[in-house]
Amino acid sequence: QCKFVITCNQGVRGGRIIDLKSTVDKAVERCPTVRHVFVAKRTNNSVPMGKLDISLDEVNHTTVSFCSVQIRNPN
Repeated sequence: QCKFVITCNQGVRGGRIIDLKSTVDKAVERCPTVRHVFVAKRTNNSVPMGKLDISLDEVNHTTVSFCSVQIRNPN
């Protein structure tokens, strides 16, 4: 029942580049409840972006970096 997924365009492990986004794309094809895939840019390589994909870097630039909600101690 997942509504969104967060991933990176690619990962780096042992000096090798791993294409994470394409793996997520294949998984999302089998998950009809997913509405958005937020993609963070881990490497400088571009990856194809589809209709569900949203650049996490762009979203982060349009939001505030702090939360003004105060949590009261229940005790």
